[in-house]
Amino acid sequence: MYFPIIGVTIHGQNEKGAYHTSAFYVDSIRRAGGIPLLIAPGESRLDSLIDRIDAFVFTGGGDIEPGRYGGNHHVSMYGGDLVRDQSEFTLAQKIIDQQLPVLAICRGMQVFGVLLGGRLKEDIESNPVGNIKHRLPDFKPVRHVVTLNGSSNLRSILKSDKIMGASIHHQAIEVLPVGAVPVAFSDDGIIEAFEFEKIPNLIAVQWHPEITAESDPIQQRLFDQLISMAITTSEKRR
Repeated sequence: MYFPIIGVTIHGQNEKGAYHTSAFYVDSIRRAGGIPLLIAPGESRLDSLIDRIDAFVFTGGGDIEPGRYGGNHHVSMYGGDLVRDQSEFTLAQKIIDQQLPVLAICRGMQVFGVLLGGRLKEDIESNPVGNIKHRLPDFKPVRHVVTLNGSSNLRSILKSDKIMGASIHHQAIEVLPVGAVPVAFSDDGIIEAFEFEKIPNLIAVQWHPEITAESDPIQQRLFDQLISMAITTSEKRR
């Protein structure tokens, strides 16, 4: 049996000089049958990496530099990392060019949205619609309903019209790239997922499936699907 290698983007160096990411990503990939390989920001040999990796997970994290999407700085922005931005935008373009499978989560979805020409809302909490919370104080996750488009690929993966997603974000895609289709929404209208016909191997979701995947089989299906796609891609490349 082949166990695909899954590249996982991670945070840049913290004040202690350590790279890190949540173990939830690693655990979810392993449960699905993949071997996670963490990719630190600043890696210059991305072409060599891509030759060895079957699929990718773009993880959550700090805010993207707003100049990339014609946005403005907001007092709520946090965790900016220009090195991580550059690494992930470069890697994302290479993944698109080679049509490799990728699961883009929260910030990851925003990276692909911005790269393809979309725009982010700098802070959804400044002008909320309704009473839905997308994160709790101290960056704690909150669960809320996400409604799926019945004809979407995402709906066929998750096998449900409504799911409970765990969120920890204050930004979201406000203007989608040309050609992208929104396929999931929270009850306040925030775009929770999009698909792009020309990039069929991209799964992009705003919530954090890894947080609840151990106890929620619906969320684990996203990682299971990524591994299935990775195996297919690997067979084609060998």
